[in-house]
Amino acid sequence: MRQIGIGIVGCGNISDAYLKAAPTFPVLDIIGVADINSTAAQAKAAAYGVTAMSIDGLLAHPRVEIVLNLTTPQYHVPVGLQAVAHGKHVYSEKPLATTLADAERLVAAAREKMFASAARRIPSSAVRIRPPGG
Repeated sequence: MRQIGIGIVGCGNISDAYLKAAPTFPVLDIIGVADINSTAAQAKAAAYGVTAMSIDGLLAHPRVEIVLNLTTPQYHVPVGLQAVAHGKHVYSEKPLATTLADAERLVAAAREKMFASAARRIPSSAVRIRPPGG
């Protein structure tokens, strides 16, 4: 089975859930973790036996195919745009962006590169939509 190279950007609390779960998916190969705070990246790398990298180094790494964007919402679009520019697929925690214009800009960049970029979705069974005025 061919493994898929994953790079994680954002080493805050949510990254623990992904890093703990990753070994249960043999198709995933965590290439490295990166954070604007290099100390946070080094701590996560040490805790999970992966490599700490700079964000630029992770995005340029030839084995990283998918960037898991776990940054805080205001960085989702800048990191996503950088990843797409490097030819990477992007999976981002929600929200995709903090404004509709930024979301449209990221989607347009991804379409231009023909890559997928999507926010984590909430199952429809977990969402109840009320009709207007309802």
